Amino acid sequence: MTHAGIVVANGLFIGCMLLASLHLRRMVPSHIAVDVLAWAFAAALTTTGLILLIPWLSPVATALLVPAAAFATYACLWSAIWLRCGAPPPWAMIGAIGLGIALLIAWSGLAPAASGQRLAGMSALTSLGFLAATWRLARGPVPLVARPMDRLAAVFFGALGLAMAGRSGLALIPAAGAEVAWVFTLIVFPSLFSAGGLCLVLGYVGHSLSTNRALATLDHLTGVDNRRGFEARVQAELAAAASAGRPSTLVIVDIDGLKAINDGLGHPTGDTVIQTVAATLRTAAGAADRLGRLGGDEFALFMPGRTAPEAVARLEQVQAALAADAALGVPAGPARVSFGVAECRPDQPADYGTLYAAADVDLLARRARLRGVA
Repeated sequence: MTHAGIVVANGLFIGCMLLASLHLRRMVPSHIAVDVLAWAFAAALTTTGLILLIPWLSPVATALLVPAAAFATYACLWSAIWLRCGAPPPWAMIGAIGLGIALLIAWSGLAPAASGQRLAGMSALTSLGFLAATWRLARGPVPLVARPMDRLAAVFFGALGLAMAGRSGLALIPAAGAEVAWVFTLIVFPSLFSAGGLCLVLGYVGHSLSTNRALATLDHLTGVDNRRGFEARVQAELAAAASAGRPSTLVIVDIDGLKAINDGLGHPTGDTVIQTVAATLRTAAGAADRLGRLGGDEFALFMPGRTAPEAVARLEQVQAALAADAALGVPAGPARVSFGVAECRPDQPADYGTLYAAADVDLLARRARLRGVA
């Protein structure tokens, strides 16, 4: 394939990455790192187009436009990586732009036209930038092993940094300089750059989807599972407990008098009561237990591996803690909760709906006994 054919192929692939990043931008419109990543692909596509137009550009235009486009590509990509890993936007942008400016100063023209020393310096700075980006990806806020796409991006960008370091050394060998420059410019760099950029895009897509799924199954006021998330998780854990031959217990918890608190003291006070009850239940729950908010004043706690008497003892502790919690006190008195339990035995498996109905019946019976009706 001719040089021009390779450049066109690279441009088509980078163009696809640009379209993918623009689509991602519509999915995550408020994330500045996604915007910067799209700018990086746009700058890379511009650089590719300028390289293709070199035969028709004047030497001055070539010496100015191509380095500027490359500077924008590097600066935006490095900024996107820093932002992806949680760095504050000002520092991410300043650091990447500073390194890009140093690169622009070192690169006064195209690789074949530049001296070996300048090409070596440009390659060394580029290598430094990509190795720093790899280091930043490896030190993100979430362990790299839990971010498979970021891990792949780190591999590609790390390989690119090492390749550019090798290019820096080869550039000082006159016989190899021109040919090595074309190999890196047309094959190695675009391939590793595009592969790493694709991994970043896919990483953002995966993060966006997982975030949306989490938001769809969480209660925004308390941070625990909402009804949809809780029911789905409990149904799966019921099946697992039945397969393992373990008992499990479902507890329904109602906040008594929440409507009176909302009507008399306002909904902000009612929200505080809900949040404190949720925090108390979360503290009482075991590591394997699942807590969810099913509605306005209703919570549910699923306790795999526990029997009904164990669950009752745990909820009585919750009642005592709420009664003694001064932070939960309101002019109407401390908030109280009622609860009902239903146990699923290994020899009598039940689905979530059956277990919920049984716990609701038990809750009503306990309330009736407390009122002296039963």
